[in-house]
Amino acid sequence: MNDLNPLSNAQLRNVLRTFDENVFQGSKSVLKIYRLFDKDCDGYVSTKDFKTKLKELNFLTKAEVDLLISYTDSNNKGFVDFTEFN
Repeated sequence: MNDLNPLSNAQLRNVLRTFDENVFQGSKSVLKIYRLFDKDCDGYVSTKDFKTKLKELNFLTKAEVDLLISYTDSNNKGFVDFTEFN
């Protein structure tokens, strides 16, 4: 997050807050929610599956989804592991 400019940092904080409010909704089981995103149950969420699920949930714009993906998959592996998701 430090590599982003101040505007991007503010946008990212807003996206993360929105994601938290809409996905976790006070749930204490992050793993349970992670598994909903892990379509093939391999322990990883591909960026494609992550984008698809976020599109289904329909609470972020495409730009916000892209920002969230670039934050969670900062090394461009093509997937988000549990640690990055959490």
